[in-house]
Amino acid sequence: MRIPISVPLIVTTQIEGPTKTGIVRLILDTGAGYLTLGWSVAEDMGFDPATSQNRASLITANGIVHAPLIVAPRVRVGDVLVENVEIVCHDIPQILPLAGLLGMSYLQQTIFTFDFKDGFFEMIDP
Repeated sequence: MRIPISVPLIVTTQIEGPTKTGIVRLILDTGAGYLTLGWSVAEDMGFDPATSQNRASLITANGIVHAPLIVAPRVRVGDVLVENVEIVCHDIPQILPLAGLLGMSYLQQTIFTFDFKDGFFEMIDP
């Protein structure tokens, strides 16, 4: 997958949930440790963040937040498919109407390049 660099860099992402596969728009964020989705977006796909036994600690502008951690069986961006991706459920009002962040829990399982000279972002399946 190769796309022109923009700020913010928004990617269309397919996330498989327990009952429904969702197609959402996320901000690519290499500073985010996890793929992050708003609660209602995760619930629409059949996840139940409130019952998750696992939590992740997030450092936010308002301090440390302990947010539910869920796992999506499959997440696809373009032609790059990653399995068993950890997702943090946390609402980020400042990025609405986008669904969340595409963070390192997905990206670290790919090979990606920012080519600022030629102005593109490229990601491939390892």
